[in-house]
Amino acid sequence: MNNNPVILINGFLAPKQANLPLKCYLSLKGFNVHLLNLPFLNLADIEKIAQKISEGVDKILIQQNKEKCDIIGVSLGGITGLYYLKYLEGYKKTDKFIAYGTPLKGTWKALLLSPFIGIISKSLWQTLPSNPILNELANDPIKETKVYSIYAKNDPIATPGSAKLDWTHNIEVKSFPFPISHQGLIFSKKAMHSIVDVLLEQ
Repeated sequence: MNNNPVILINGFLAPKQANLPLKCYLSLKGFNVHLLNLPFLNLADIEKIAQKISEGVDKILIQQNKEKCDIIGVSLGGITGLYYLKYLEGYKKTDKFIAYGTPLKGTWKALLLSPFIGIISKSLWQTLPSNPILNELANDPIKETKVYSIYAKNDPIATPGSAKLDWTHNIEVKSFPFPISHQGLIFSKKAMHSIVDVLLEQ
């Protein structure tokens, strides 16, 4: 069994409690799982969210007396988590990173929310495919940490074309039918079992 703490990063417009189904599933499988306190609904700038991730990871590692952890970033959490790995030296503290249902190359679907929350959410605009942050993350491999992308074929947000990078270990899974295939990843036992397989890999 992997003894690293497993840290879950919640996604856009999602409180940390949104990851409770995944936390419960992994905990029942014997993993030591933790949630993070991040800026309200992850509306903030990606850099600010990543800084909070850094603070939360450090706190958990100290509490658990561990040097490294495994991280699962759900949806936007995969982007903010990669930012933490790359720009805040999170790679030094992370064995495995899993982007789960994450549009790593961005999604134009974010524009659908712009009339409602665009004025208060910087991270919304940072998830557009044209954003330079995403281009930098996509084109610059993180070699020190093993990075996975787990995605659903029928996900309208994290499409296979957006979820896969050339240098990530890409795993396609089954989720619920469209239109809840993106949100359904957090409830799909088959999809969550793929996370278990990754965490148990040597």
